Amino acid sequence: MHVLYFQRRTIAVILLLHLPLVATQGHPSLRRASASAADGSLPPFTPTVTETPVIDTHEGDKFVLPLTQSLSEQDPPILGGDPASSFLINFGHNEQATGVRKHHPKTYEEVASLVRTVKSQGGKLRPMGALHSWSNIFPEDDTDVLFLDQFKKISQDPTDYTRVTVQAGVLQSELADWADSAERGPGRFSYLSQATVVTGVTFVGACQTASHGSGFVGESTPDSIVEVTLIDADGEIKHYPEGDPRVKVLAACLGMCGIILEVTVRFDPSTDAVQVTRGRRPLHDLLPPRSVPINASFNPLRDLIEVEGFHGGALSYAPYNSAPEIGVKLEASRIEEYQAKDRIWSNTVQRLPPGTAVRPYRDHHLLGTQTEPFYDKDAFYPADYATLVIGSRVPHIVVGEDRLDKSQHFNPYLANYLAASVNILGNPTGVYRGFRQFNTSHAHAQHLVKYLANVAPESDFEFAFKIDDDFANIYEAQRVLIEENDWMFRHRNCLPLSMFSGLRWTEASSCPLSHVYGQPGERFALVEAIATQGTDGWEEYVQRVFARWRQIRGKKDGSLPKPHWAKWDSRWIPGLLPYIKEVYAAQIAMIRPVVMENDPVGLFRNCFLSELFRLPGGS
Repeated sequence: MHVLYFQRRTIAVILLLHLPLVATQGHPSLRRASASAADGSLPPFTPTVTETPVIDTHEGDKFVLPLTQSLSEQDPPILGGDPASSFLINFGHNEQATGVRKHHPKTYEEVASLVRTVKSQGGKLRPMGALHSWSNIFPEDDTDVLFLDQFKKISQDPTDYTRVTVQAGVLQSELADWADSAERGPGRFSYLSQATVVTGVTFVGACQTASHGSGFVGESTPDSIVEVTLIDADGEIKHYPEGDPRVKVLAACLGMCGIILEVTVRFDPSTDAVQVTRGRRPLHDLLPPRSVPINASFNPLRDLIEVEGFHGGALSYAPYNSAPEIGVKLEASRIEEYQAKDRIWSNTVQRLPPGTAVRPYRDHHLLGTQTEPFYDKDAFYPADYATLVIGSRVPHIVVGEDRLDKSQHFNPYLANYLAASVNILGNPTGVYRGFRQFNTSHAHAQHLVKYLANVAPESDFEFAFKIDDDFANIYEAQRVLIEENDWMFRHRNCLPLSMFSGLRWTEASSCPLSHVYGQPGERFALVEAIATQGTDGWEEYVQRVFARWRQIRGKKDGSLPKPHWAKWDSRWIPGLLPYIKEVYAAQIAMIRPVVMENDPVGLFRNCFLSELFRLPGGS
């Protein structure tokens, strides 16, 4: 069956092979005063947030950002859904709470008043971003939940464009768009050294879970934060200036240190373009089978990233993606045959010579599919495109998004594997073999995922491995994901890795709670498995993966891999919590004093966090 999707400026042709198509259901879906005390407290605070969020530039111009539309009926999970509902569910649909009271304050003083009220009532108040976490940091039943989606202001220092202040409601996509906007003035195209993947989450929220970004230029995402303004458990507004060692804790503390109102971040000063190369290459070219020795002369992962100018990137592998070339039925007896022909999606970002302007090009694309000096974020799929196709949730998965050639790489498979059938889709830009190469800005060079909120709910499991000099532990970790999926197919007739495995890279972080916390010069690989929510065999699969991953120690210091704070669920894996307490013991001890300083009673912690971090406020 051929299905044509007619979109503005482009036509996407999707070939569906032997597909039992299951339609995805619509899921319920400052002004800052100067510090006057050594402890970072502020004098009386006068909030200056406007009803309409604006971004102030150094010239006094206004760049207006629309309030997020994610409170609509279309996407209720993001930012809390219906404010009148007492039900809350996360993006992954593995966490939910009832009897919650949702708050969307419009001023800082309203936030402070809410904090004081909930504390006086002996309640719990959890700050939430876009609900894009799978772990047990989620609010419990009968909790007050605070969303800061009304705070959208972005401003930069008039004398230093690398210093940018971001309010807590600003989404990653909004920060990226602001960074590249002409209205910004000086510093246009400068951006964070590393950006996290998902555009539809708040920047501050991503940092709170120590979300890492990708690349070896600078530290991970929360390390860009140099100043923090927050409200503590007494309802007092505090400012922590640059140089205060507590900032590193506050930048990534799972919401336990208070309500973060705004942060000042340090951008990379470069306004030059970077070069992005995306495409598919044979799986075994980067992840060879065990029978092929990895040595000094053949080490493809090392050679991929240890090149001059490497800025970042990622690898994503969807199992058995060559199957439709071999036969219409997916068969466990042909796993080796599939893998010999499978391809892996590769994304790399390279620095260009100093002075290279941001002027992207699109080789082999139709005339009119680009704008200058950088791509129009809506040039290919307008916001309402889903209404053009019956079963509006399906295109979000099968087509994905072509913003700056950033395919979502959720292809080649759709939803669960049913009756051993498979849907294979090429890259939405038409690249099945070979590569696309273009130049663009730092802000839009990463594999951002614009429409993730509308894709089928997912399950995500990720650990950070300190990279050995020979990369042996990274090959092993990735092979474990593939081998255990093969085992589940052969012995359980299911495919738990129903979307893809991911591999990204980052420098060590100096934020104590980060899963990539380490010393300068140390590097980490982030290895993850992603499946559609409800995929058969997922829990057994991640249990088997965890049992093998926890045996992979770094050769230099014997370090064990650590889970990303947002990407696990203790219900999936018995024994995971004792492991977390073991591998994070020293880091937990480092942050505990700062948490207690700002919230000694546990106002901002759920019972799970109080127990895990051995702090007051548990059940």
